[in-house]
Amino acid sequence: MSIQLVLGGIMFIGLFFLKESPRWLCKQGRHDQAVASLAHIRCKTVDTPEIIHEMAEIRASIEEELNATEGVTWKECLTPGNRKRFLIAFIIMFWQQFSGTNSIG
Repeated sequence: MSIQLVLGGIMFIGLFFLKESPRWLCKQGRHDQAVASLAHIRCKTVDTPEIIHEMAEIRASIEEELNATEGVTWKECLTPGNRKRFLIAFIIMFWQQFSGTNSIG
């Protein structure tokens, strides 16, 4: 079990050297940093047509996602049409975790 702690520790230390995701940065409104991060990941310059095109795709997908989820709240889980589905999914996930299957694995 201690081997797992060593490898987990190495991954934890490596976490501090990772760059933020270009999609996350773009979603936070930090577009310049998103372009720089994407250029770093792709080993290209910021003004490369490939980077510009991919950033346009990322922005379009974020806008589409925001338009699709506009006005959606957690209260929709408890509306009569979704209440039964939500409770079944919640109970299944709860009992899966509560049964200890992760410990056995």
